[in-house]
Amino acid sequence: MRKLKVGLSALSFIAGGLFAASAASTPNTGSSAAIDIDFGGVGGTNGQQIYRVFGLPVATSNTTQVVDVGGSIVDTDGAGKIEGVAFVTITYPGTGTNGAAAGTATFIVDTTGNITSKGNPGVATVSMNMKGNGYSQDANNVFSGASLSLKFTGTATADNTFAGTLNGSVKLGSKTITGNTTDSLKAVPAVITDIGASSFSVSAQIVEFNTKFWAGGEMADFVPFSGSGTTKGGNYTANLKGIGSGKGSSVKLTGATTVATNGFITVGTNENVPVIITIPGTATATGKVAGQKLNATGGVAVID
Repeated sequence: MRKLKVGLSALSFIAGGLFAASAASTPNTGSSAAIDIDFGGVGGTNGQQIYRVFGLPVATSNTTQVVDVGGSIVDTDGAGKIEGVAFVTITYPGTGTNGAAAGTATFIVDTTGNITSKGNPGVATVSMNMKGNGYSQDANNVFSGASLSLKFTGTATADNTFAGTLNGSVKLGSKTITGNTTDSLKAVPAVITDIGASSFSVSAQIVEFNTKFWAGGEMADFVPFSGSGTTKGGNYTANLKGIGSGKGSSVKLTGATTVATNGFITVGTNENVPVIITIPGTATATGKVAGQKLNATGGVAVID
């Protein structure tokens, strides 16, 4: 009997299930590939934006204070939780000589909050609480202890901002700046412009063996995940769980499989033999990403 000699590339070929077995048995099959699943992109028919917050809200029509955020570190995790800290100075315009300020208040501000979504399709909403401690300084250089407590609520807009209102108070510790020890803010229009907006998509490396597969990669361009799934009768189901900074995100993918070519190899004297792999072909995605309800349809997968 003549023996067939194969190299390592051919072994991969065989593991991919590309050689037919006898009619009496079904061989094990295995393969791997990098894939991208696109749901239409920003502005596409099936595109869905996933938002993150990186900064603080700023009043848009309040002339009694000028707020300067000297520096901030704000981020949103996979569960939609917002946390951060900022260095903030509030200047109260004065009417004195040369327009000298009536005073200032300077704070370190701790920020907490979350992003959620309501409705179908979901509308992203931000709720953010800001609490700060520091000091105030009036025009005569008199210092007093100061604090602030503010809340912002807003919804995502078409120009990728969160627009809403600020409520709360700034306790100045002195009447010499505004005439009151407390500066109250009620339904002051404000906007968060420092945000991230990504169309939901999936980029993954998949490894499959028979009817099971495992995947790792990134969702919405910023949520790392690990997951697994099964195929049956030309369809598949997969569950993806956010890990690390993406923990809290959870997505279910369903759809039809497709057979794709993942490169070519040489087996013996046979050149350009296609490597075939079964991958998700279409996709519907449901779940939550960064606290926001997900219902994306019409996804199409391609080998990267």
